[in-house]
Amino acid sequence: MLDLTREDILVLAEDAAIHAIPELDKYWAFNMQTGDQYTLNETAHFVLSHFGEPTPVGKVLVHFMAEFDVLPRTGEKDFLEILAEYLNEGILTRR
Repeated sequence: MLDLTREDILVLAEDAAIHAIPELDKYWAFNMQTGDQYTLNETAHFVLSHFGEPTPVGKVLVHFMAEFDVLPRTGEKDFLEILAEYLNEGILTRR
């Protein structure tokens, strides 16, 4: 797992986009540089949608924990796994 702190600032990469059709429960992320497309679940889309502008990890974690009914340790672990995956895939970048 990547070394992230609550103070780290993340943002959607310039060549990344997310798209949703919530009424069909369909969510995607696109890396327009590589042409890769990722099917997201609602949780991953929720997280990525909060990084449209440079945002501290801790601020989004607060929203995540308020939105989803999970134990704090489990929720934070899941949240960080989502961030690590999409940082590795080039959908999110650090500022």
